[in-house]
Parts: sequence; structure tokens; C-alpha cells
Amino acid sequence: MVRIDFSKLFLTGHPEIDADHRLIVDAINGLSRAIQDKDYELCCERCDHFFESIEGHFGREESILEELGFPRLDGHRESHRNLQEKALTLKGCCLEVREKNNPCPHIDDLLDIVIADFIKYDTEFKSFLDWKGFSTGELPSFAL
Repeated sequence: MVRIDFSKLFLTGHPEIDADHRLIVDAINGLSRAIQDKDYELCCERCDHFFESIEGHFGREESILEELGFPRLDGHRESHRNLQEKALTLKGCCLEVREKNNPCPHIDDLLDIVIADFIKYDTEFKSFLDWKGFSTGELPSFAL
């Protein structure tokens, strides 16, 4: 089963975004535990919580970046929409798990979502946030 340890790679330097990242990692770990324990009713609840967590996070993150004037916001929004579609597929998988009482064969996709958003997509704006005065204490990954 997937277990994600929170990494400094998930930090952007912005306290609200970083707090969301921690909550999303916790949501994934909770879902993973429910599947491992074969508690499929809880799996559905935790999947809903995960989906709500990323949905709220994406909205907050986009608002923050818009307020700060991030120049590549449209592309970042598009990456969020793609990840939401993938998460919806997982949500459907969790409903199927509850109905059939079988483990979810797509749990590893959760890890892909986290890696894609936290590391790949969010790396695109880490140096921008650093330039705006938010810092993780790490060197920025990419310059604008």
C-alpha cells in the first residue's frame, strides 16, 4: 500500500499552500490505511475527503498565485484540471470497492497525483514564490 512521508520537496514556502500539502498527504495515508485494513466503507469516506482536500487546495493555490501575479497561472490551472479528472476516476474506483468489497487496484495512482502536483507542477512556481518573499530555505528549482 502507498504510504507517503511528508518531504521538504513538498514545501513551496507559502504557509497556506504548505499546510494544504500536509493535509493532502495525511488524506492519502488515511485512504491507504482504510484500503489496507479492508474497511471499504471508510475507504469511500476517505476518498471523498481526499478529493475535497485537493479540490479546496487547487482553488486556494490558484487564488494565491493569481493575487501574487504568477505569469504561468493558466498552465498551472490546466494541470490542476487534469489531476482532478484523475482523482475523479479514483473516486469512482473507491465506490466500486465498497460495492464489490475488493481492494482498489488503482491506489498507486494516488502517489502519481501527489508527485505530479507537489513536485512537478508546484516546482514551476517555487522560485516565483521565493522571489515574492516566501522561502523554504532551499534554493529555487527553476528560475522564471
